[in-house]
Amino acid sequence: MIYQVVTLEENKRKFNYVSDAVNKLYGVTVEEIKENPNLIYDRVHKDDVQMLIKKENEAMKKMAIFKAEVRVINPDGSIRWSYLISKPRIINNLICWDGIEVDISEQKEIEFDLQKAKEKAEESEKKYRSVVENMIDGFYKADVNGNATLISPSVTKLLGFDESEIIGQPISSFYAHPDERKIFLETLKKNERVEEYSAEFIKKGCDNIIIETNCQFESTNRKYFRIHSRTSNG
Repeated sequence: MIYQVVTLEENKRKFNYVSDAVNKLYGVTVEEIKENPNLIYDRVHKDDVQMLIKKENEAMKKMAIFKAEVRVINPDGSIRWSYLISKPRIINNLICWDGIEVDISEQKEIEFDLQKAKEKAEESEKKYRSVVENMIDGFYKADVNGNATLISPSVTKLLGFDESEIIGQPISSFYAHPDERKIFLETLKKNERVEEYSAEFIKKGCDNIIIETNCQFESTNRKYFRIHSRTSNG
């Protein structure tokens, strides 16, 4: 909807022009809006009124572009989101606002869905990390290049290395015998999982240890794999 509205007094407005889209958005005619601008202003959701007034006053003070996203009550009582943008200018010593109103309800719905999905993912990640950090057995994730991306604290206890010495490093560098790593990867690629695979690992400052590993690809595109490991004997 395109419009031009004039500020007559602090809380008084008059529409000089409004497009026919006003009928679709507000269920009233152009003539009715020119006669009574409150047919628009009274539709702003009560919780957004003060924000709208504040933004308008700030724009008026600086003679700057006004922008706002507000909830508006539709003619059927439902609520939509509208984006308002207008630019003030002086005409006959009065401030006139040339602007547009766009229905952004669909966009806001997508934003809300994405925010919910993000919050859900963050909560799942939080729970996931909590489980990992409290595991007694070792747990680590590696990327497609075989570099460690996540480990449980128990892995540092098993191998004697600090987390900073493991994350980002090739898992193969912790195998005592490269052939064992090669067999492990060949089995994983063939079966997409490995169960109860025993191999000798390097333990910092101590004798090597035997670790039994269970592993499977975590994603369908096989870019990451998840490892659950436990010490079978020391």
